[in-house]
Amino acid sequence: MLGALIPRESRAEEVDTRRLAREAGGSPLLLEQLAHYVAVGETADRPATFGDMLRARLRSLPETARHFLDTLALCGRPMAPHLVYEACHLSGDERPLVGLLRSQHFIRNSGSAERVELYHDRVRQTLATQVPREAARRIHRAMVETLVARQAADPDVLFEHYEGAGDQQQAATQAARAALRAGSALAFDRAAFLYRRAVELDPGAFDAPEWKQALGTALANAGRPADSADVYLDASAGRQTAERIELQRRAAEQLLIGGHIDRGLEVLREVLAGVGMRLASGPRSALASLIWRRAKLRWRGLDFVERAESRVAADALLRVDTCWSVVTGLAMVDNIRAADFQTRHLILALETGEPSRVARALAAEAVFRASDKSGNLEGAGSFAERARLLSEKIAHPHSIALSVLTSGMGALLDGQWRQATGLCSRALQILRDECVGTTWEVNLAQNFLLGSLLFRGELREVAVQLPGLLDSARERGNLYFETELRTRMNLVWLVADQPDEGQRQADEAMERWSHEGFHRQHYNHVLASIQTALYRGEAEAAWEQITRNWSSMERTFLFRVQFLRIEAAYLRARCALLMAGARADSARFLAVARGDARRIDREKTAWSAPVALLLDAAVACHEGRTAVARQHLERAVADFDRAEMQLYAAVARRRLGALCGDEQGRALTRQADEWMASQDVRNPALLTRMFAPGFPGVDA
Repeated sequence: MLGALIPRESRAEEVDTRRLAREAGGSPLLLEQLAHYVAVGETADRPATFGDMLRARLRSLPETARHFLDTLALCGRPMAPHLVYEACHLSGDERPLVGLLRSQHFIRNSGSAERVELYHDRVRQTLATQVPREAARRIHRAMVETLVARQAADPDVLFEHYEGAGDQQQAATQAARAALRAGSALAFDRAAFLYRRAVELDPGAFDAPEWKQALGTALANAGRPADSADVYLDASAGRQTAERIELQRRAAEQLLIGGHIDRGLEVLREVLAGVGMRLASGPRSALASLIWRRAKLRWRGLDFVERAESRVAADALLRVDTCWSVVTGLAMVDNIRAADFQTRHLILALETGEPSRVARALAAEAVFRASDKSGNLEGAGSFAERARLLSEKIAHPHSIALSVLTSGMGALLDGQWRQATGLCSRALQILRDECVGTTWEVNLAQNFLLGSLLFRGELREVAVQLPGLLDSARERGNLYFETELRTRMNLVWLVADQPDEGQRQADEAMERWSHEGFHRQHYNHVLASIQTALYRGEAEAAWEQITRNWSSMERTFLFRVQFLRIEAAYLRARCALLMAGARADSARFLAVARGDARRIDREKTAWSAPVALLLDAAVACHEGRTAVARQHLERAVADFDRAEMQLYAAVARRRLGALCGDEQGRALTRQADEWMASQDVRNPALLTRMFAPGFPGVDA
């Protein structure tokens, strides 16, 4: 195109045309103007630049036009032309000047004739950088005076012009006003930027402490927990005791839900001391406290007298909210200590009678009851139903979302995968559309949604979602969710036949996690590492890891959670089956697998029964009882289908097809492989070995 625009007699070489194309930045208009500039021979003896061309064009304009363009450039946004004209201290009708600049492609309408902007951002940037500093200050001051006189500016515009004019106090005030408006519009990242600028511009302002607190809240609402915690802690300095503890509580909560466990616990202990509480020293003391508090709750009952928040003492609300911070911070990290504080949270919430806090506590209790199946007071379903009815009664969006979410979590823990998918999806929608400051809840909803999809065999869908979620977690400094995705979702990398990458992801995530104690995240890492070893066929490595970590799992009472109890037993049984095929002393490993299969079957859930059958089939196959193995696999396929576990059903079909060895068996294998191909499984044989090892003669 450029070659056609430059006359043949021009001395422009091919290298010039390429350079001019780069100078134009893809704009046909700028390209044409550069071509004309070269053609008329104004380049002298050096290469033409965009700046040269623009300065040459500006020389042909009257001084008033150049001043108008400089002012519009420093505005940095579309403006009403009469305001720019007035700020230039010009009188009369602005339309002839505007028409001239529009006809020469210096400016253009922005949406309508009521607002104009520079024709191209390259023009704006070049003009703005060429205005001397003092001249720029005068222009910004003139714009401020014009906008204030006309009452025509929003705080965003005034902030930029006050800052450009060097008036830091007024700029800070307008930044805070703009931040408040941005927060109301749910533009939390913008609000955080503006509050930060307000504090930076006028740190000694009377309102600076409130700006800091608002900055912390904006960052929390934007899903940046670590940044939010730092600001809350800074804002707490010099505050009165109650205010200081509240800000520290918020900081601790943000640190914990963001995965900064050690630092979060350090701050949390200080907060707990301030409200007369403390964390249990270890898992055993936490369990003892939990048992005692649940007995107290059973004796007390769930009745409460409803009170408005304004009628409840501030220190009582602080104690309830502090318990909630412990629950949210530790629920998916240290389950037993979180369960202990959740029961305390529920009792205190019932005592205050504040409805949204009671609904919140009932919903959380439902999940803890669903996880360990204790149900001594009432079943998990009863707590969930009470939470739903109360949240709908008070029409509180967060309470409603939490009630839906915890019901979805309970559904997953019970193996109701499709129900879990629907409820978690609905909770996500409510949280995103109607709630703010719900990073923890959104993380949980997304995590349990992905988990339900994996168990249903929706592998492709999870693989599509994972990269974007991981990028977002990293960008926002959400170490908790990043760690969850890189460990708990390890199956995605195995499906893609990338075991080395999956192991790298899990290992790197755990390098940044707390090394104190044994958290659920450490369990997730063990799960990912062992499944990778099973996928690779590394029997010794898998067995060494499960035996080395088993006591830590028991010691921290992870197995109080039925879901993890089943999952871990299935994991150990698979390690034992792979070892049975690799070692001469297979009998003791088969005994381990048989014992774990019995334990899993005793759990009596829809998904545990076929898992136990799959393991029993492998043991029978090892022992030469092929007919029994086939019967177990046939039942496992049917039960996995009923439980809507398509991946597990495909694995069982593959094993059954290999054992049959006839045309019917080959058809079963084809059916399994076709389903796996539809979900982008790259190596069906190795994935099958990972889920169902221990079938001699048919392993890949």
